[in-house]
Amino acid sequence: MENKPNFREVKDEIAAKLKEEVSLLGTHSDVNFGTVNKNIELLHGNIGKVFNIVSRIRKQQKETVEPQTDSKERYFSFKFFKIRKTSFVIAVLGLLVFLLTLLCMKQQNDYALLMDEYYRQDLEIRDIQVEVESLRNK
Repeated sequence: MENKPNFREVKDEIAAKLKEEVSLLGTHSDVNFGTVNKNIELLHGNIGKVFNIVSRIRKQQKETVEPQTDSKERYFSFKFFKIRKTSFVIAVLGLLVFLLTLLCMKQQNDYALLMDEYYRQDLEIRDIQVEVESLRNK
């Protein structure tokens, strides 16, 4: 019966291995915690930079919008009414596009009429040529 192990030695050996594994797990967790903590600090820094950039852009937008509030520069004042300059420019450009479209459509229609007339004349010329040929043969 000498095969009986010494339970105290086995217990100490198991406890030592458990302590070693726990310490390895602890160091691994500490490394991960440190990495996560660094990433969070970088993220906070990036958010702060983006916030500063956005606040500067908003300040620039407010500065550029404020001088445009002068109504004399933005409107044409006629005797009975006011009209915005941008609306006037858009209306004029729209009218030009409309006129150009009408002129192009008229040109296309004239071209189609001319082609139809040339086709009819070509048919008549062929009929006349056929008639002349038949008269020559008689």
